[in-house]
Amino acid sequence: MRHFPSPRTAVQAFDVALFADLQRTLAPSFDEVALSLHGAHAGAVGAQRGDQRGQHDDAGICKQVCRLASAADVFPAVFGRESKAGAQALAQAVAIQYNDLAAVLEQALLQGVRQRRFAGTGQASEPDHRAAMAMLFLALSARNVEGVHDATIYAKRVASMRTILIVGAGFSGVACAIQLLRGAGREPLRVLLLNRSGKLARGMAYGTQSPQHLLNVVASNMSVLPDDHEHFLHYASMRDSRVTANSFVARSVYGDYLEWALLQAQSQAPRHATLDCVSGSVQHLQATHGGGLIATLEDGRRIQASQVVLAFGHFPAPPPALAQGALVDSARYVADPWQAGLPSSIGAYESVLLLGTGLTAVDIALQLLRRHPGQRVHAVSRHGLLPQPYAAPCAQLAASTLLHEELPTARAAMRAFLQQVEKLEGAGLGWHEALAALRGQTASIWQHWPAQEKRRFLRHLRPYWEVHRHQLPPTVQLELSAALASGALRVTAGRIQSIRDEAELAVVTVQPRCHGRSIDLRAARIINCTGSCASPRRATAPLVRQLLADGMMQGDALGLGVEVDANCAVLGANGQPTPGLYYIGPWLKAGYWEATAVPELRHFATTIAYACLS
Repeated sequence: MRHFPSPRTAVQAFDVALFADLQRTLAPSFDEVALSLHGAHAGAVGAQRGDQRGQHDDAGICKQVCRLASAADVFPAVFGRESKAGAQALAQAVAIQYNDLAAVLEQALLQGVRQRRFAGTGQASEPDHRAAMAMLFLALSARNVEGVHDATIYAKRVASMRTILIVGAGFSGVACAIQLLRGAGREPLRVLLLNRSGKLARGMAYGTQSPQHLLNVVASNMSVLPDDHEHFLHYASMRDSRVTANSFVARSVYGDYLEWALLQAQSQAPRHATLDCVSGSVQHLQATHGGGLIATLEDGRRIQASQVVLAFGHFPAPPPALAQGALVDSARYVADPWQAGLPSSIGAYESVLLLGTGLTAVDIALQLLRRHPGQRVHAVSRHGLLPQPYAAPCAQLAASTLLHEELPTARAAMRAFLQQVEKLEGAGLGWHEALAALRGQTASIWQHWPAQEKRRFLRHLRPYWEVHRHQLPPTVQLELSAALASGALRVTAGRIQSIRDEAELAVVTVQPRCHGRSIDLRAARIINCTGSCASPRRATAPLVRQLLADGMMQGDALGLGVEVDANCAVLGANGQPTPGLYYIGPWLKAGYWEATAVPELRHFATTIAYACLS
């Protein structure tokens, strides 16, 4: 038995997070225990004066703790209903002299943990371990009565600790964690950042290590902090003095920046606000009767949290509906263009067909051609549109309001926008400035449109919006132009009619937009570059399916994402917020349209942090 000179030392000897379930374990009797501990403290003072009543009160409090724990059925709850050994040991401990009580209780707890582990469950889950350590803490507090008053107050504060679980540690998850740590008040706070891969602050966008994969936004607009727009610029210029406000920095550097910003926020947070990073994947979320949520991980671990923020980022796009099952399941079809080792797995003489012509398709095409300049790469999409080159907009105009009236239809909005572009061109400017100035109004315009106007926009204008909004860095644009001019990269606009597997090649039949005769495109590899899964209803992740099935989340009518309220709280099937559940990421497009870029996501992260801490 390890002896502690005081309860304060005992508290410091264990991870304070282990006591977070203390109140829930002994509720509703925790306050009674606390009052008894106060009595023990008073008795200890009397004992120091030679009053025998002190020792009597000490023994009384230990019996009180054991009685309450037994009444609450703590031991069977911790070690399994089939095991009554813990409860019997607890009752036996009451009859033993006070000085030996803590040692017996500790032995019983450890024995119960061993029984649970060797019974085939592998390991005690996190809540069970917390309950056991909470009981041990009470025993130690009762045995070391000096300073029990302070220890009791401390234990009650820890028992009320707010735990916020963030599922996903890409940009959105890290941005939320930073804002929670920066906004921590006086109450204890524990932020749990859960990530599948264990690698923080990377995600799909920033996990690449290729120096040729650049951000498509200049450094001055990439700060993770909404109140310090030059935060990233300062970091990047510290790493490379050549970086300026208009530089396009490597995405791998930005991933390093996010990790650095998180560590900075952690180091500057109050002592009672902690950050823990956990590896794992949530398979199931369940609401608790007392409020909060319990997350079950794929390995059986359970985490209880006051709030959960879903920040799981992008899911791979589903395969084309026309693709045959055998083709989709073969190595010839690549669902995730960012999977590790993909470029090296494709031979120099293998023809490659890219589904999509957006930013992802450009990245993959150029990455393949850098390895094998003679490789044949073909890209196909409905309109065959490529991202436009970047041009720095006028800063003064970008901060202004472009459209000054409500525009009830997509047609009216398009007409007004083009009129503004004509005016700007007369002043020597252009559409880059107009689009930058429109950014602050985009969400409002989108939210005021009825569903039929949103559908009209998606059907007719979305492809043109995408290629003008998401632009290419100048160096990438030059490389793309060279690939197109040499014929190494070819682009076809048309509708896919069929995809089939023939001998050693896949055959994609396309109906071009420009003429009526269909064409066959043959390729050794087909890479899906159409983007991420737009609708939660089409996602295959177990957690998303469970939330939809249980009515804790609902997808929007247009198949763009999830329904949330103004605080990004997830709306359930009943149209009301699911208590304690928030979402941040690309599926916010359903309500805001602009929901994938840093300026919007850092705003959403701040909104969620404020709602969680309120």
